Amino acid sequence: MTATVKWVLGIVVVVVIIGVLWWSGVFGGASVPAQQSAAVTDGVAATNSTTANTSTAASNSLIDANIASIDGQITNIAKSLSAAGSAPSGSQISALASSFQAVANLMVPLSTTLTSRMVNAKTAGASVTTIQAQLNDLNRQLSNMTSQVSAAAKNATATSSTAGVRQQSLKQLQTAQTYLKAARADIAAIVQGLNIK
Repeated sequence: MTATVKWVLGIVVVVVIIGVLWWSGVFGGASVPAQQSAAVTDGVAATNSTTANTSTAASNSLIDANIASIDGQITNIAKSLSAAGSAPSGSQISALASSFQAVANLMVPLSTTLTSRMVNAKTAGASVTTIQAQLNDLNRQLSNMTSQVSAAAKNATATSSTAGVRQQSLKQLQTAQTYLKAARADIAAIVQGLNIK
């Protein structure tokens, strides 16, 4: 698959995930006006409970699909970093930077979804202190990764880019890979903590 096709697929996956989450009510729900009778309210509550269970199952499937896509991207990055060797070209650095950005583009909405799920768990009375710490670390790792990738891409594509500069960019991408692995470990822990199957 070409890089362009991977980008397009990544964007389509993210848009579909966000669309389904929006449609399923994860980002907000309808409220029942106070003046409705108890019978109507009870009927709505039962319907909302069924809808919430269906939405949770759909959301879990989307989370699983998103994680599988992230894992595929991480594998591709590891292979590309290995193939770049010790003297990468500017175009190799740029392609790697784009791959890292594609993973970040998948992880950021996933982080938002997991945060929403954590808030729902907290509202339901669950202890989420550990999950909150893991979400904070996930967001920190993503920020660190993005900073390294931006610096590497900027240095490698500069008109004065030399072999030494590109090697430094490669080191920055290897550091970004460390942050990426840590972020992925955070996702695994969060998913386990939230009992997402």
